[in-house]
Amino acid sequence: MTRAAALVRELYAIQSRLREAFPDRRFSLDGKLVGDLGEVIAAERCGLELVDNPSTKGHDATRIGPDGSRIRVEVKATQEETKRPMIAFSPTVLDEPPDELIVLVIHLDVSVEEAYNGPASPILDELRGSGDHQRTISLARIRRVASTNVVDEMVETAK
Repeated sequence: MTRAAALVRELYAIQSRLREAFPDRRFSLDGKLVGDLGEVIAAERCGLELVDNPSTKGHDATRIGPDGSRIRVEVKATQEETKRPMIAFSPTVLDEPPDELIVLVIHLDVSVEEAYNGPASPILDELRGSGDHQRTISLARIRRVASTNVVDEMVETAK
């Protein structure tokens, strides 16, 4: 067996273990892997309940709010290995927008950065694109919005 074949076999074995641990996620190696990883990481870190159907429009998970209401949460994840990482949203996200958004960056050292965790509307307001196409926003812009929201919350708290 070649070195590449051995590594691919190991990768598929890990995929199988992930599917066993989180049966509602596929962990497809053809483009959805990072998103599925982000969803399960966010669920564990933030106490979210993942939806049973990963194709649910507008959100990936829910949590119970302080008033007992069900809050819909969209989770996005990326790896910061490109020069300008982008986060893509399907056009349906505007049709049925989530209440909250969590954006994670999974680094090559396996650390996870929470680039955004808050109301979805400030990020959705920044999306670029139109029609039936994906809408994108740069990770840098998400970080700017996040830092602005933190300052706004500090001002509100100080009042």
